[in-house]
Amino acid sequence: LGEIIFHETTSIGYRTYAVDKVSLDRFFTKVLVRDVEIQIKISTLNNKIIQVSPEFEDAYLLANMTGAPTRIILEEARMAARSQGFIYGEEFSG
Repeated sequence: LGEIIFHETTSIGYRTYAVDKVSLDRFFTKVLVRDVEIQIKISTLNNKIIQVSPEFEDAYLLANMTGAPTRIILEEARMAARSQGFIYGEEFSG
């Protein structure tokens, strides 16, 4: 990248920074929505559920198959995950 900056611009210098990334632990499971499996990502902190996220691509494909809006399929997947006990703040024993 540095060579491109020097060759393609009038710049005579640039700064670089080291960056650390902090991320939650992640686990995957599947739930049934309209008889189709949707992958769910469960993010945890200190063994407590922080985030429950359906895989968008799975929901999008199911939405196209059924004619339902993607947002509805995403919500149905979240509800299915909640019904299986994947609820914000609850202990996770994945």
